[in-house]
Amino acid sequence: MKKLYSTICLWCFIAITLCACGKQELANMTTEVNDDYSAIIWKDKTYVPYCAFSKADCGDQIGIIDNDKNDKVYEYKGYTADAWIINMYGKNSDTVMLYREISVSDIPDGLQSEYEWNHENTVAAQEEADTMQDRIPMVRVNGKLYYDTGRESTVNGRCGNMDGEITTSVDETDIPMEDYQSNFGSGFGYQYGADDTIEIYMNEKWFVFECREASVIKTYDVSEPVEEGVESDDFVVMVKHYEMSDGTWKTDDYTYQYRLEITGRMGSASKDSTFVFLSNIKDITFERAWKAAGFSSNMNDYFNAEDAKFVAMK
Repeated sequence: MKKLYSTICLWCFIAITLCACGKQELANMTTEVNDDYSAIIWKDKTYVPYCAFSKADCGDQIGIIDNDKNDKVYEYKGYTADAWIINMYGKNSDTVMLYREISVSDIPDGLQSEYEWNHENTVAAQEEADTMQDRIPMVRVNGKLYYDTGRESTVNGRCGNMDGEITTSVDETDIPMEDYQSNFGSGFGYQYGADDTIEIYMNEKWFVFECREASVIKTYDVSEPVEEGVESDDFVVMVKHYEMSDGTWKTDDYTYQYRLEITGRMGSASKDSTFVFLSNIKDITFERAWKAAGFSSNMNDYFNAEDAKFVAMK
């Protein structure tokens, strides 16, 4: 009997220990009050109210807000917490609020929001995504960008030797920035054609790509000094830069693939700030942006000029 009692106690201890070890530590999230809504801040992500929701869609609890154990945050069943979270206060609430990570533009079927800020953010994100998808096949050779014309070559009696080969590739939504690089794959041979074209051999056919010299679409000159105490919704341009016809952006020294507007709130500031970077990096967090905009004393927080350049803010 004594042995049986000891065995039962041992198994109870093991069960309690396993439960304790398996319990997920809840994240302590914070809030950020804006003019129109209160956002939830978790790590480097900002979540904005999207729509009222049913608590039946709550997954596992992952956090609390501002150390309040009654103010709970849950996963949205079937979706990653990096994109969607659910907030519920107390135990008896039948209605909860679904929050969207502010950069998310892929909205699940059936979800609609009446809040204006969701339409503004998702439309802007979708427009940027559409622009990226619109980039046609292109390749960079000897510093020049060649664009797909959609035409097959009509050359007969072609020389059997290639003039070069595409050796690396980037995503189809990106612009090749290195020589012998394309946004449609690698391993293709090419020959130089007439009138500043190259002809690329793919799928047993020759396709014509033409060089288009990029031209300046718009110039952003450095802003005049703003009078102290005068508020403006316009960007203050710190560095002269240019929007180019090939989809890139330039300063007087470097070329960049992206123009990023990064918005958030610094510390105890009363309103959001937006920092504009020309960048060859797809994503920059708000924390990194404000530090690299001149607010950090640590030089490791700044970008190399060829990678990203702070050019404007508001």
